[in-house]
Amino acid sequence: DVQDGTLNIKGKTYLSGPFVNAIEIYRYTGSETLTPTNTPTNTPTNTPTYTFSNTYTFTNTFTRTFTPTNTFTRTFTNTYTNTFTVTNTPTNTATFTQTYTPTITPTPLVPFYLQEYEKYILRDPYDVSFDGSGNYYVTDRYRGYLTKFDASGQYVANLTVKTYDSLLGICGDGNGILYIANRSEDEIIKFNTANNSIIAEFGPDLNGGSDIRDIEDVAVDTAGNIYFTDNNGVHKISSTGQLLASWDGSGTSCGEIDGAAGIAVDNSGNVYVADYDGHSIYKFAPDGSCLFIIERIYNDPLSIKAPVDIEIDHQGNVIVTDTNMNMIMKYTPDGVLMGKVLQSGLNDPIGLVSDPLGKVHVVDRGSDSVKVFGY
Repeated sequence: DVQDGTLNIKGKTYLSGPFVNAIEIYRYTGSETLTPTNTPTNTPTNTPTYTFSNTYTFTNTFTRTFTPTNTFTRTFTNTYTNTFTVTNTPTNTATFTQTYTPTITPTPLVPFYLQEYEKYILRDPYDVSFDGSGNYYVTDRYRGYLTKFDASGQYVANLTVKTYDSLLGICGDGNGILYIANRSEDEIIKFNTANNSIIAEFGPDLNGGSDIRDIEDVAVDTAGNIYFTDNNGVHKISSTGQLLASWDGSGTSCGEIDGAAGIAVDNSGNVYVADYDGHSIYKFAPDGSCLFIIERIYNDPLSIKAPVDIEIDHQGNVIVTDTNMNMIMKYTPDGVLMGKVLQSGLNDPIGLVSDPLGKVHVVDRGSDSVKVFGY
């Protein structure tokens, strides 16, 4: 139900504010029930005081069907624990405590198209991130500024960072600070959204040795350390620009990265890298050792082919854009494919970000827009 700029599904508001070209919204037509299929019972006997517990586990399944084609099933495992205390003084007095602990194990969900930012404002968008106030910022590849949108996707302003520089990857720390990969000057810009000013610039020469060459993307961990990709692989610097580590996968079980593009860091300090030229996705431990690699399957027409950006969502899952396949893929933290979006109006998807509500914002370079998907 879309009324007055608000998307409601079963009485819950999923998006609010004006919609621009809000199309392909799938209608929820299924039903769900969490009514237990069995009820535990206990009968105390006439004995001295004692306590005992019983645990009952059963499974309920419900199915949601999206029109026109998407269907998914969630399985709920419900656990009941009954605790009885019986006192023989002189008759039976029983107290009953019941706890309900559902465990949800959903099957893969198919993302559905929710919204599109005002496409005619953007000209050469590349990546997107958000501040701690719900605003979104899109980098411009050729004009050196950020385009700011509010939480509803409404245009706010163009913010000049460095005129005519090529701004590519961007990430936020959730507290109003943005980190921007500036290809023109091979540097990382630290930008304060509170007053729209540059706080610091790191590169192209870094303290500790390495130089930045053709910087591509940037990420930041919970400690404020900065990660970025360039022609030489993956680099980690401190919040003050001191080089801490560099690696390219060589010497590991995964092999060398051919063309590092997107980068992301999870809450444990693990680093994920999209290898555009190598048709692969890498996961590295904080010390640079390789944990796994997802490679292209050449006889599979829907396999990953040209991963360009990578993001960790609010549940720790890994989301990747493939610009060649016009596809979005979602993996578990262990690299197991959960689902993918093919086409869906995508035309050269590049950068992406997952917001705290689980929606995925994707820069669609072919249409000069940002498209929003939900699960």
